Amino acid sequence: MSFENFVNWTVSIDCGSTIGNYQGQIKSVDGINQRLTLKNAFHNGILIDQDGSNNVTIKAKDIIDLNLLSQPGSLFQLPKTIHKKIIS
Repeated sequence: MSFENFVNWTVSIDCGSTIGNYQGQIKSVDGINQRLTLKNAFHNGILIDQDGSNNVTIKAKDIIDLNLLSQPGSLFQLPKTIHKKIIS
């Protein structure tokens, strides 16, 4: 099975305690440069907003664990709103 078969799957990626965790949908896979790009991406539970884009590119060498959460067309969706919890 080709890596491109996982485009649009929703995933959770653990990049360790230094880099953190990412969730999103796989937008593209670059097998030559060993990277994948997530769209609608969250980093440690917070929506990524870089220049109006929710995309992030992750190097394969930084990935400790990758979990497939849902396939395209399933009912699972990433949250659309973020609620910050204030701890005092």
